[in-house]
Amino acid sequence: MQTDNPVKVRRKESGRPAHEIAHPELVPALEKLVDPATRGDPESPLRWTCKSTRALSAEMFAKYGLRVGDKTVARLLRSRGYSLQAAPEYARGRKAAPSDRDGQFEYINGI
Repeated sequence: MQTDNPVKVRRKESGRPAHEIAHPELVPALEKLVDPATRGDPESPLRWTCKSTRALSAEMFAKYGLRVGDKTVARLLRSRGYSLQAAPEYARGRKAAPSDRDGQFEYINGI
């Protein structure tokens, strides 16, 4: 039987606390994992990582013992300005990622 007037059972902000509040070490650990694999133009606010959210979730448990789901990892990355998909020109291989360009310039300067 459905009513037209649903009654809220819980108070506002009751229930489980967010992962990042319950485990303050979660966000710094995620940043450590993502930082070496971050791609994107340093001048642009758009950043992304080469690692999947599932891989990051598994790595969080393996390295830090923190059980975190891939959906939570995705939410945390989005809240920190990461896109979960590479820009099309990088994804299709038309444009070298900035870290690849650095290696090319170092090679050219060494000649």
